[in-house]
Amino acid sequence: MTTLRSILLASTALATLAPPAHAASEMLRETTVESWQIQSWSRNDGPGFSFCTAHTAYSNGTYLYFQLQPSGVSGLLVALYNRNWELDPWQNYDVAIRVDGNPAFNVKRSLVTSTQTARFALSNEDATVFLKQLFTGHVLHIKQFNFPLTDVDKMLPAFYNCVKTEMGWTDPAVADPFKQKGTQKTGDMF
Repeated sequence: MTTLRSILLASTALATLAPPAHAASEMLRETTVESWQIQSWSRNDGPGFSFCTAHTAYSNGTYLYFQLQPSGVSGLLVALYNRNWELDPWQNYDVAIRVDGNPAFNVKRSLVTSTQTARFALSNEDATVFLKQLFTGHVLHIKQFNFPLTDVDKMLPAFYNCVKTEMGWTDPAVADPFKQKGTQKTGDMF
């Protein structure tokens, strides 16, 4: 059984996310899972699948994004977007991200890509643990922001399925790392 770790190890260097639109990319498909939008996007340099995003909006106007690609060496991208922000573009910041009361992931490669968008890349190792925590978590903490993880346990299987579907993965060895057992949120992650 392929684990989430090997799927993440197969993810490429993440493209710059510029929510809510992706410059020079074309949306291929979109699915709604509760309050989450799951989208697959084309490559910037031509036709074909490039990456999947999952995002939701919060009442304060902030959008929380996740981005994952199917091959390469990078981990997961987390991004925040708010049209009312006035951030300094292209600045790097150290940011602590944590789920519930778990230890924080110290993201050294956070980057403000526009005056309204900040993105945070997690390493493969951190992304594997982070996604497991998201699946069972209740609140995501990024700096002073707290994001309730409403329906994230329903979103993550669809997010994974986005990449799996676009890549045409039919090998039963590529198992769903978020498969729920019974009614508990204890996915068969690893």
